[in-house]
Amino acid sequence: MFEAVRLAAPEQVAAGKERRDFNSRLESTKALIEAQKRIGTEKGRVKADEVGGNAEVFLVRAEKLAADGDLAAARVALDQAYLTVKAAVRGMRSGDTLVRSLNFANKSEEYDYELDRNDTHLMLVNILLTEKRASASIDAMVKRALDEAGRMRKSAEASAAMQDFNGGVRFLEDSTRELVRAIRGAGVYIPG
Repeated sequence: MFEAVRLAAPEQVAAGKERRDFNSRLESTKALIEAQKRIGTEKGRVKADEVGGNAEVFLVRAEKLAADGDLAAARVALDQAYLTVKAAVRGMRSGDTLVRSLNFANKSEEYDYELDRNDTHLMLVNILLTEKRASASIDAMVKRALDEAGRMRKSAEASAAMQDFNGGVRFLEDSTRELVRAIRGAGVYIPG
């Protein structure tokens, strides 16, 4: 058995795991897209189709790249689809009883939740706006928004360090709102 493991090429083992990880994320993304369509129909939102279409474009690109054997590039496109539709579903559900019913044990827990939301939107800026930032005017707008969002996040972290989680949550919400503005300002609709 040990001899067989030594003879196995590392790239064969890694390729199998990479393919399984890709397929798993692909199924999750497809399920999210279906959920997003269902929620959009429930809510009667026209913009839901636009966001779903964006995610599906990334999904088609990912599947084509995977079929061509470029799993690394396929995973990048798949992650773009996943993050796009994840933000859409989250935004479409915001304000619903589902979101309002979130009960945190304490403000520290709510702060952690808002920190995760802020991280997700920062990833969306990096993933969705890479190509759009080739334009100098869009790049300048995005940089200003990132600077402002970063300033607010630092304020949130400083508040949290002093155990002022209420202030930290407010600063994180403002930071996330700034990131959403940057994404929309660059021409990509995400609910917010």
